[in-house]
Amino acid sequence: GQKERARLRENPEGAGIPENEFSRPFSSEVLGKGKSMTLEAKPAELAALSKRFGVQEIPALEATVSTQQRKGLRHCVFLEGRISGEVVQACAISGSSVPSTIEVDFECVLLEEGGANAAAALAEEGDYDVEELVGGKADLGEIIAQYFALEIDTYPTAPDATLPVTDGGGKR
Repeated sequence: GQKERARLRENPEGAGIPENEFSRPFSSEVLGKGKSMTLEAKPAELAALSKRFGVQEIPALEATVSTQQRKGLRHCVFLEGRISGEVVQACAISGSSVPSTIEVDFECVLLEEGGANAAAALAEEGDYDVEELVGGKADLGEIIAQYFALEIDTYPTAPDATLPVTDGGGKR
């Protein structure tokens, strides 16, 4: 989870890129009060995410999210939501465009500085993805982009794509 999302901050070529193309920062103070919202990527953000994730196009990406604090757990905010999006990729066999729809539910914990006790309590409860707040803020757009990227098919295949037939010795 967390290590894979950190890796997704770099494009496949490893060249430097803006880290948060779909940036929606919120303070822990605002998120801790409980908030529900829908976040939608704009066309320029979609184009930048397409480049970052190495796909032909991301025509749409939005998420409905909510936050809440749990009694007894200070320094952390629970984030959950549903991501909806579309992606167009090159078929791994033919190279033709393959559109697909991504719908995924996610949840994670936003951990404030000084939240070591909350982290220990969460470890006892179960397996949570944890995002550390930087400067008291969480970039919900970046979190959404990372969960979306994890759902992108690494080898998309067009319905009519077929592998070339060989004679067993590698010759066609």
